[in-house]
Amino acid sequence: MDGIFKFKYDGDSMTWNTGVSIPSGAVLVVDPQADRKSGRIAIADHQGYPVIGALSHVGASTYLRPTNQQYPAVEIDPASIVGVVTLIEIQAP
Repeated sequence: MDGIFKFKYDGDSMTWNTGVSIPSGAVLVVDPQADRKSGRIAIADHQGYPVIGALSHVGASTYLRPTNQQYPAVEIDPASIVGVVTLIEIQAP
């Protein structure tokens, strides 16, 4: 992927009552060229499905950690990261 794109988030793995919370239906602006350091929210292609979470680099392993503590962290191949979220657009009620 070359340029910035938008992705409509559908789910609850990034919704929690503390910290960064992304509600289902939010539109994420994703930059494939953004810095992929720990703590940034990223999207990866994991087994053919988009996975969203906070990047965490631990030793030689890379994980996406959901905000919702009911979901486990997912170990990913760093090459599967399609981009980093740079903006979250939320529809006002």
